[in-house]
Amino acid sequence: MTDAERFLAAIVANPDDDTLRLVYADWLEENGDAERAEFIRLQIAEAQTRAPGSRRSMELLERNRKRWLIPGIPGSQVFRRGFVEYLHISADDFLKHEAMIETAAPVVGLRLSVAAGRTSALVNVGWLSRLRSLDILNDGMGPRMREWFRPGAFPNLRSLGLRNNRLWSDYVAILVELAPYLPKLERLDLSGNPLGNEGLGHIAKGFSGLSELVLASDDVDEEYRIGLDGVAAFARSTTLRLRTLILDNQRLSDDGFLSLIRSSTAESLVKLDVSRNGIGERTAEWVEALIDSSRLPLLQSLVFRGNALTPDGIAIRRWGRLQAGCIIDLRGCRIGPKVREIFERSDFADQLLLDEKEPA
Repeated sequence: MTDAERFLAAIVANPDDDTLRLVYADWLEENGDAERAEFIRLQIAEAQTRAPGSRRSMELLERNRKRWLIPGIPGSQVFRRGFVEYLHISADDFLKHEAMIETAAPVVGLRLSVAAGRTSALVNVGWLSRLRSLDILNDGMGPRMREWFRPGAFPNLRSLGLRNNRLWSDYVAILVELAPYLPKLERLDLSGNPLGNEGLGHIAKGFSGLSELVLASDDVDEEYRIGLDGVAAFARSTTLRLRTLILDNQRLSDDGFLSLIRSSTAESLVKLDVSRNGIGERTAEWVEALIDSSRLPLLQSLVFRGNALTPDGIAIRRWGRLQAGCIIDLRGCRIGPKVREIFERSDFADQLLLDEKEPA
């Protein structure tokens, strides 16, 4: 085994260790690969500061992509912290190449497509236990839930996406039952599933470690979207302490929104997305509830797109969270010209995001 191979094996075995990657970068520079060394250092710095990719790191990647990719596999590969860490690949292609992928890069994120019918083979790939992120989309995997999330299968998983998998509320109940086998899970995306109010009720009873819950409807039938009863179950939760909650295109209406912002379980939220939920008829009531509420002390982002504000919405300028820097996204909302004009002249104009004006 060469020195380069030894470094790579150590990085693959310890994917969270930035020090190993930086030591490898020093070795690369000393051995004539200054651009690879620079790229690793840049991406690590960007990850640590959560900065977007710099122009320089993108230039380096564009020039060297073919040389740095895992060779010979289809699909897309995403670089993080200097190495390929995330793959979007079909289940069949993954199974053809998984032994090589295991050692070629510190892959800790996987997005599988066309996985139906390949579960038995996939769950027997032992190194998947190192995954931090797993997305299985458009698969109808409900009947195979127990096979996937058996004890010890994903001890390091932090993000799980099961978008558009035809997961009804009874399958969500099974997933909640299996939550103890996902001890590090922080992010769960169940968008596009017909889980309905009952499904959200199941989630509210489990997943105590979650910080992000994504439940966009993706246009499932109206009867399976989340409404007031689901939000009431969320409000009663004694386990959830979310920082991000996305309920895009559900059916909360004013009542559901009021229930949500008055609940104690909203106290940990930093971002709340209630876009396209038919909110607005009782603007005066929920705006006053926001102003008076002590339930949202941490909120920095309220995404309110595609709802409505009556003229009473002008009062939202008095909400204390705006003074704390909270941004309210009002794009796509029905807002009268008078309200818009007042918002544009407000001290918080930069925080009240509005649609661009039509050219005169």
